[in-house]
Amino acid sequence: MKDKGCNVISFPPNPSQIGMATLHDPAWNPMWAACDDLNVTVSMHISDPSGCAPSLDTAVDSFFTNMPVSLFANASDLVFSPVLRTFANLRICLAEGGAGWVPYFLERMDFVHRHHKWTRQDFGGKTPSQVFNEHCYVCFIDDKTAIRNREVLDMSRVCWECDYPHSDSVWPESPEILWEGLQGVSDHEINQITHLNAMEAFSFDPFKHLPREQCTVGALRELGKDVDIRLIPRGGVKPSQSNEGPVRMRDVAEQIAATCQVRVPEAAD
Repeated sequence: MKDKGCNVISFPPNPSQIGMATLHDPAWNPMWAACDDLNVTVSMHISDPSGCAPSLDTAVDSFFTNMPVSLFANASDLVFSPVLRTFANLRICLAEGGAGWVPYFLERMDFVHRHHKWTRQDFGGKTPSQVFNEHCYVCFIDDKTAIRNREVLDMSRVCWECDYPHSDSVWPESPEILWEGLQGVSDHEINQITHLNAMEAFSFDPFKHLPREQCTVGALRELGKDVDIRLIPRGGVKPSQSNEGPVRMRDVAEQIAATCQVRVPEAAD
């Protein structure tokens, strides 16, 4: 796969949840070793939806709010596992997980490591936050909190993403909305966030395909000026039969179930 140009693979943050070995299991070592040797990044996408939506009666708004921090538990599981300390060059991308939670996450991990000496964790003189920053990239769509706290982030590991065509995406105003949060940020950090970090993480050089001067927002929009990107209201799909009150996870599950012809669990289940 690497010989064919594959520089990143997708891996479940919690493989045990789908009946596979946990990421602590040495069964995965050949895969980690191959990615380490071949400079292939491992991408872990936002995780277990049960942590985002405690019940089927949970409002969808809660699910969407919780999604960016759903990788918090998986990231700590990874750092305190032997994986990153065994495979020195392994790179992990926490995709679509946001970055605003990372400053507290780093602080909390280091506190735990200093405070709970009885857990027998050995980072070889490093801190958990150092290990995380050496191996992990974080990605955000719209996260002004992360930008405001960039002095405690490793900005060489922070990437912006558009997430088109999901409903969380702010396309087609993505550049303008990103720019709102970049006021006061240096040109170097803007370049890191918008493309340099991603180029490093995925061993990809977009400027082989188009010269840099043709890759600005203005230049790319000029190239696509014949494409109509206006949003077209279509009324959407009714999320529930009643169409009253806040949309719940149950409503969405029933909508998906009707499409896939599967059964939605009852509360008693």
